[in-house]
Amino acid sequence: MMAVLGDQLVAPESGWRRYDDTHVGLKYTGTWTTPSPSNTVYYGGSIRVTSRAVDNNYVTFSFFGTKLRIISDFYSDRHSDNSITIDGVTEMYSAFRTVGSPSLQQSIVYEKTGLPLAFHTVTIATGHNRINFTLDAIDIDETGYLYGHTLTSPETGWKRYDDTHDAFAYLGTNWIAYTGANQGIYNNSHHYTSQGKGDTEIRFKFYGTKFRLISSIGPAFANDISVVIDGVTEKFNPRMPTTADERQKVTYEKTNLPLGIHEVNLISGTNGDWRLDIDAVDIDDNGYLVARVGQQLTTPEPEWKRYDTDNYALYLGTDWKTVTNSTGRVFEGGSVRYSNVIGNYIKFSFTGDKLRLIAEYGSAYDTNVEVSIDGVIKYIDLTTSSSSIQYQPQRIAFEQLGLTDGVHEVIVKKVSGTGNFHIDAIDINVTGRMVRLIGTKLTTPDEGWRRYDDQDVYFVRDNTSDWTLYSHSSTYKGSYLYATKPSGETKISFDFIGTKIRVIDVMHQNRGISKIEVDGAEYTYSSTDSSSGNFQRLVFELLDLPREKHSVTISYVSGTYISLDAIDIDSDGRLYHPDEVTSIAELEVGKRIRCNYVALASGAAGEFKNIGKQTSDFISTTSIPSVPNGDFYFIFADEYNKKKILIADRNIQAAITWDALNSNGLVFAVQKDLGEKNYMFVARLLSGGYSAADKDNEWDQYIVNSTLNGNIIAGDDRVWNWSAGYSLASTTNSNSANRVRRGATTVATFSAVASSSTSSSGYRPLFELETLPMFKSFVKHDGAYKRLDTGTLEWNTISATLPSEDTFINEGMDDLSVLDRENEVFIQTMNANGSLGSGKLFKERIDLKKYFEITNVSVK
Repeated sequence: MMAVLGDQLVAPESGWRRYDDTHVGLKYTGTWTTPSPSNTVYYGGSIRVTSRAVDNNYVTFSFFGTKLRIISDFYSDRHSDNSITIDGVTEMYSAFRTVGSPSLQQSIVYEKTGLPLAFHTVTIATGHNRINFTLDAIDIDETGYLYGHTLTSPETGWKRYDDTHDAFAYLGTNWIAYTGANQGIYNNSHHYTSQGKGDTEIRFKFYGTKFRLISSIGPAFANDISVVIDGVTEKFNPRMPTTADERQKVTYEKTNLPLGIHEVNLISGTNGDWRLDIDAVDIDDNGYLVARVGQQLTTPEPEWKRYDTDNYALYLGTDWKTVTNSTGRVFEGGSVRYSNVIGNYIKFSFTGDKLRLIAEYGSAYDTNVEVSIDGVIKYIDLTTSSSSIQYQPQRIAFEQLGLTDGVHEVIVKKVSGTGNFHIDAIDINVTGRMVRLIGTKLTTPDEGWRRYDDQDVYFVRDNTSDWTLYSHSSTYKGSYLYATKPSGETKISFDFIGTKIRVIDVMHQNRGISKIEVDGAEYTYSSTDSSSGNFQRLVFELLDLPREKHSVTISYVSGTYISLDAIDIDSDGRLYHPDEVTSIAELEVGKRIRCNYVALASGAAGEFKNIGKQTSDFISTTSIPSVPNGDFYFIFADEYNKKKILIADRNIQAAITWDALNSNGLVFAVQKDLGEKNYMFVARLLSGGYSAADKDNEWDQYIVNSTLNGNIIAGDDRVWNWSAGYSLASTTNSNSANRVRRGATTVATFSAVASSSTSSSGYRPLFELETLPMFKSFVKHDGAYKRLDTGTLEWNTISATLPSEDTFINEGMDDLSVLDRENEVFIQTMNANGSLGSGKLFKERIDLKKYFEITNVSVK
């Protein structure tokens, strides 16, 4: 039921909108007071009060809408002859209530409906037959607004954009951009159109739910300005009978729009001298003006994301040049590639439903660049719109909305003229993604990928003498591997667990065809390019592999060089050295297994853990840390007396003394717990010989001379990393009390150092690994060998015949306590189910096939 005149109404009804008495749009003339302190019986906690009409006290306002309510209080000392004038028509209304009756706050004291949808001017003058007049609030249409009041700063919940903002497009030939201080205009500037023109427009888009136009009013303005929002046209009237133009007025407002992007077009009127004026625009404080073609956009807007064209596009053709950032010229990623060769083109693909091309405008750029999206061709002009500015960087040169949400191929091509063309960056919707093309630059792995450098320990090079490490700042981590005119089995091998792989390489005129084998399947790829120095390029990609371990080999096919910069795989995948195993049972001479080592302080020995697991990044082999926290490899070097000899492939700690290691038992033998209960680990140092002539020691046996059963080249620094620094040995030098250290200069280098010295010496552990006796069992039942699943307590059949030794070791039960049977008292309630003489017969079936023994049956 709708409220009527005289009803109390503490909040506006549906379809109405309330403005408090404090609103800036209500102009009070005469003497008015606001009782203090605030009182919750009034709307907003306040009310305006004045006395008699003879004091010339009145309030005026303008609004756009069809209806009006005055909210105030009824009381015995209120006037009964107040007057309200709407568009020149005056009516009377009363707020008087009989003496002795209780007052009634926040009530409808006046209501007018059925007004034409238009701008209305209202004046309320106080009566004179009682004591006071009050005004608490006014209600108008929910879609209406107060109009024509000064608003020099945005209200709470709004934010303001000046008329000079790039998002505003001023169309037509008669715009005047005025700037001047002390004119009352926002930020000392506004745009307006002068006499004789009715064909000028302002266009912009905004994201939000509401919009206000801040502009001027006065007697010479057109009274038929059009506002088109999302195709719906309304009119507003800035012509007011003022003695002079008044600035920063609310001349139009639209609220309750659906949250989203709205397109606005302000069209000049024809009925007035000054056709259209704009000083500023207010929108939601969490909204934004949507950028337009031609506007500078240094960062992508919300709902968009930006990609550097250099990293995601192919540059096809010849004679591409590069320009880098300089004063007044800023490019995405710090540089941009450009060309003036007709026929050259830029190609990329993306998934999504919208696209923007970001480019620099300039006087030397092309006026007619072809843009093709899935074969549909449009043209863009990259020349600057300002004769006084040579370059305008990071402009929206092209925009396409409303694409189908799928994969799109884009080609930007130079088709004529002598000007340059380029694309600096690509913006697409935030839910889309760029589709990687073979040949594109890829300086960092994409989301969902992880990169491994060519120098990582996982990569094994056959014919290592063919390979050269080349340093270059533009490559990943500053270097890449190459081989010149390789012959025979020159290749790189590694394993990985994952579902996808990418090869990152240098593309060059002297590169050729390479072969990559993944699990025996052969593919080829080319690193050839018409130009030189194209670093960190995606040259091969393979997706949708099963998630398991894959073996990879990259080898030479043709060309002058073969090279490798990096490998990308799944971000949650893992790379493996081809000789790497993950369990001790898999170890053979030449195989390696991962382990973790952590020291808490410099000079103090650390602890080992997680053998066979990837715990963290590898400990550096070029800058050995004094407080390490990382992984390394143990290499299985030998086996004798049923003990496996595992030697670290690197020094795992620097700046630690022989004495410190010895005090922790790490020189001659100390048992370590690595969490593998079937094995015993004893840590010590390698022996190093008493003198340079003494070759009967473990360093010379394993590091200098062993090929590990033909699996490596003896003394290979890529395997043992001996050049990173000296490795302490357990041996005392024959000529002094110093302790022997080996390596560093050459693999066979012999020297000695004081046991208390930390100078240039590192810790390389040797572990003796002994397999402990194991008691593994299966249960034979119904002709099959079975094991109990302790989680489900179900028996699983392993084999119908006697299992092998390996099966016993790997799958046998080593804890038979789960089969221990405990005494239980079994109680079964029985019911009489027959007669036997004068007694009763009790019968019940008892299942004796239980996991426990039945030792006693109680029958009651």
